[in-house]
Amino acid sequence: MKKILGIFAFVAFALNAFPQGKTWTRVIDIGVIGQFRSTWLINKNISDAAGHEDYAATFGGGAGLRIQYFGGGPLGGGIELGYGTINQKYKGVNTSSYNIPDYESTNHLKCFDIPVFLKLGSSEGGYFEAGCQFSFITGATNETNLNHPPDTDPYYTGDVSDKFKSKFIAPFIGFGGSFNLIQEQVLLTVGLRFAYGVSDVVGIDGWGQDLTEGSATYTSVIRKAYKISYDNYQPTHPLYGGLMLGIIYSIPVS
Repeated sequence: MKKILGIFAFVAFALNAFPQGKTWTRVIDIGVIGQFRSTWLINKNISDAAGHEDYAATFGGGAGLRIQYFGGGPLGGGIELGYGTINQKYKGVNTSSYNIPDYESTNHLKCFDIPVFLKLGSSEGGYFEAGCQFSFITGATNETNLNHPPDTDPYYTGDVSDKFKSKFIAPFIGFGGSFNLIQEQVLLTVGLRFAYGVSDVVGIDGWGQDLTEGSATYTSVIRKAYKISYDNYQPTHPLYGGLMLGIIYSIPVS
């Protein structure tokens, strides 16, 4: 059934992107793009602490400018410049001799993003895209309601920008379509995009403790209480997927 649905979706995309009798034209598209996305900061040590330090669904967004070019055929390319957020919430149910209450903690990253991409499709119609996003972390904060025991290892909250790497690279894929609004020059574009950061951004965990390679091997009071080991360093990878929505002005090129 899934294969049938997949084939149907591909055929529908192909018919929309490459309609019979379509006349290809060279165009430059300029527009504004907004994003609403589910965001994650994935670290295996945190994943292995399930129950005491769980990931919770977290959302972020972004906005920016897009410029793209189609050269008279189904292949185009472009670049975007914008600001976005990647957030990760953690929560835990704590029962131990330290009497630590249930808690929530959230890391917030602000980024300047530069996605560069190739597109298969057309300025107006369906498209498939693949590219790479270059992100520069301009700020990082943590907020938490966790009351740490007095003998806990050093922990960090508030401004934690110095605990995260300053940049990361994230390959991405996406698909969607652009639809005529005014005289085939003003277009509405709607799509989905999914990205995975191949770079390690390091950062802090849900307890506000440093995840750098040296600090990750410290014996933490909290981790010791729950018999959770961070003995082996693990990288932290950004991950996101969500909706892209924008308005594009399409300029024919003679």
